[in-house]
Amino acid sequence: MSDDPKLAAERLRAFIDSIRANRADIRQIGAENRELFKEAEKSGFSPKAMREVIARMELSPEVVMANDALIENYEALLGTGAGAVGQLKMERDAAGVFVAAMVQDDPPEVKPNKTVLARRSSVALAEAARRAREQ
Repeated sequence: MSDDPKLAAERLRAFIDSIRANRADIRQIGAENRELFKEAEKSGFSPKAMREVIARMELSPEVVMANDALIENYEALLGTGAGAVGQLKMERDAAGVFVAAMVQDDPPEVKPNKTVLARRSSVALAEAARRAREQ
């Protein structure tokens, strides 16, 4: 900082004015981006997904892959998402980098509930009644 208070005040004012101008520009750009997202949404695109894609594009491919592997691992541990039926298999490739892959289990046997059984019965009864009328 300068010993001259008047010069210091002028310099400080210049910094503050520049920062305020930058903030105004940022607000303007934010408003333009909001309009772009609205327009994209009207065209059938998901702004939330677009924001995620933009954020991922700013990361290196290695970071994106590591984040995806971590998310898949967490989902597999919790039994949600893509890992709901299967297990996450983590191995190192030749370069020593972790590679994640989903190993699918056999699909679980689905036992019909009472509603499904009742519908099947009513469909079977209706089918039997239709055949009896045709005879």
